[in-house]
Parts: sequence; structure tokens; C-alpha cells
Amino acid sequence: MKETMRKMIRKTMAMFVVVCVTVVGFSGITTKAAVNKALRVSYSFNGQSYEKDGEKCGFNNNYTIGMPGTSKKVALSKLKMSCDIYVPKKALKKKQAVVNVNVFLDLLDGKGEYIAGLPGRVFITAVNENGKIQLYSWDGVKEKAVKASKYVTCKAGTGKYKSFYVISLKNLAFSNKMYKEVDGKEVTVGVKSNTKYAFNVGINVCGENNKGSGKLYIDNVKVVSGSKKITNINFSKKVDYWGSVKEKDITKKKMAIVKL
Repeated sequence: MKETMRKMIRKTMAMFVVVCVTVVGFSGITTKAAVNKALRVSYSFNGQSYEKDGEKCGFNNNYTIGMPGTSKKVALSKLKMSCDIYVPKKALKKKQAVVNVNVFLDLLDGKGEYIAGLPGRVFITAVNENGKIQLYSWDGVKEKAVKASKYVTCKAGTGKYKSFYVISLKNLAFSNKMYKEVDGKEVTVGVKSNTKYAFNVGINVCGENNKGSGKLYIDNVKVVSGSKKITNINFSKKVDYWGSVKEKDITKKKMAIVKL
């Protein structure tokens, strides 16, 4: 990785983590889904970047998607999350166009109320470098670049998916610190081996250096603890989902389960 790109990724991820833990409240949308369906999200990127525009880029271009994880308390330190994101090729067509992806958990109390936010540990970035899509990953705990191939693949779709890149996240662990509000102030609390919570799952997708709109799709959302499946959503059954951009709920018109 070139040093200039390394610095860009470092700055982007430092700001991206702020976005990941500040959007927590959504309105639920419930629908029935059939086999071979996915969650469609309409997006509109305005061409900004974290490097030039700072947090304004995240505010305007970050789409936060959520769905139920589990109502049972589980040990957070052992959890890993995977999912597939279908991103239109046009979103990465321009040189230096970027798509950032991160996962997170909303931690819940026994009544299903929000307690704290737990960011994903590894942040993923796909960049168009001279016409080729390069993948980068950043460990937010160690604060250093890590081998992307361990956590993500990006393949050009074929057949009816030929207009998409399929970004597959695999076994992304979560941070060792949760973010919660205490007396009106945000504080961090360490996650120990015996820290257990119920949770909702979340995915952030943010576009940079690209001005345009389209539809992306999310599928095969999984959270595991070792070999045990905690969450497994392929949208073949009734499921809740919700989303937010610019601190506003994404409407049902712009977000729906459809045949993929």
C-alpha cells in the first residue's frame, strides 16, 4: 500500500468510526420475504470525501442499516459477523472512488431497549485505483492496517449480477470497547470475556468521491459465536429492518426486501 493511500485510509477510518456509533434509533419496517431475496437500499452519494470534507462526508453519504440480532444475552467478545453487499459497479467506476463498509451491534437490555453501541473492529475500504478495485482493512483496536483478504473479498458479478461488485465480509470481530451515554456524556466501557448482551446488527455503507445514485443490496447476514449461529438472515422469512441517512429514517419506498 502506498503511504499516501495508507494515510488516506487512516484518516477515513478514524472519522468513519464516529459515524458508526452515533446513529442508533430507527423506525422498524416489517415485511414478508421469499427465498432468493435480499434487502434493497436506494442510495445517493454527493461526491464528498472524508479526506477533503471531514465528517460532512459521513453525514451526507453514510447509510446505516439495521435488523434484529438476538433477544438472548450472548458473550460479545466471541462474536463475528459476515454478510454480502451488492454494490453497483458505477459507484466505483471513477478513479479514486471509494466505498467504506463497517459492521456494528446495538446492545440491548432485557426489554429490548438500546444500551450501548459496539463498533466492528475491522473497517473495510474498496478503492478504484487506476481502474482496478483494491481492498484495504484497518484494525480499529490495534490502529493499523491489516491483511484485507482475511476479512473481505470483492468479485465482479456475472450473469444477472454483472452490473454489481459483490463485497463479501467474512468473520469480522467487534471492538473491545462499547460506547454508551452516561449523564448526557458518551463514555467507553471495556468488553470483557463475560460481558453479555442481546443485540441488533448493523451495517454502514459510505461512498466517497462519487456523485450518483443507485440501489445496493444486502444479503446473508450472519453472526456466529465459534461454531454456533446466533443470527442468520437471508430474507427468506419475515424480518424487521430499518435504516438511516442524514439522521433521518430511510422510508419504505427507498428500502425493501425484493427478489435479487
